[in-house]
Amino acid sequence: MSLARNLSKFKPSSSGLVETADIADDAVTAGKIEHNPAIVGNIEPTGSVRVADSQYFQAGNSYDLQMYHDGSNSYIEDQGTGDLILKGTAVRLRTDNLVVSNTANNEDMITAAADGAVNLRHNNVSCLTTTSDGGITVNGGNIVIGTSGKGIDFSATGNVSGTGGETLDDFEEGSFDVAVATGGGSITINSSYNTLSYTKIGHLVIVSGGIRISSVSSPSGAFALTSVPFTPKTTSEDTHHAMVSVLHDSCTGLGDSDTVMVGQVLPGNSAIYIYTQEANGVADPANHFQSGSLIRINICYLTAS
Repeated sequence: MSLARNLSKFKPSSSGLVETADIADDAVTAGKIEHNPAIVGNIEPTGSVRVADSQYFQAGNSYDLQMYHDGSNSYIEDQGTGDLILKGTAVRLRTDNLVVSNTANNEDMITAAADGAVNLRHNNVSCLTTTSDGGITVNGGNIVIGTSGKGIDFSATGNVSGTGGETLDDFEEGSFDVAVATGGGSITINSSYNTLSYTKIGHLVIVSGGIRISSVSSPSGAFALTSVPFTPKTTSEDTHHAMVSVLHDSCTGLGDSDTVMVGQVLPGNSAIYIYTQEANGVADPANHFQSGSLIRINICYLTAS
């Protein structure tokens, strides 16, 4: 029986649906609607709707949305100017191997395997991979903290009483030039030997290096290097004083009781103060320096930020 000759038995109901109840069960065993019939209303089959390989389910005035199977793979494809948007309270992709690729299908951007790794890629080069122990492996680049004051949070570890913070929010390496300030007269540093290096890890600053004196003019009183690269933390107690380890050479006028030099960085003060260690305390050392004198120092101090 030809369906084309019996379309009169398909009749729209008042709801706009096409009803076939008036066709006997054995009246149509196979049928085909050719060309592009216009159907007004809804089509609501109670069974499957099937199309052959490489044939399409299409939607949109320009058939922008297409669903099809090419004999090997299945596709949901948007060929229009807009986006393909999946909406739902929760959208779940159920697969043991997820691959997000570019349109040309020659570069992977994201891969994920059941019971395996998730991998993020940049220009088809692996950048970040999850590991079986809950870790993350970063390949070929740096972890960049894009917001000042943010960093790596270690709060999951045990705390010591009085902990003030558990976020490592800074790391920096560099160098800086220093000059000498004296209580009287002057001391000039050789411009080829006036640079110290520093490393900043969180709030901890480590300074090291050496200077050489090129000339002096009747120096006296205090001796201070100006200045450290980060202002020391200000506090009303002695918890943040920093001691300076000092090696000196070619100084003058040092006796048996003051051959050792020491130093400190005071809270809230950016200068590095150098002293001679006396039997009953410390003394200002500027008068002991001469042309050719050198000192080498190491400092650890805390900064406010």
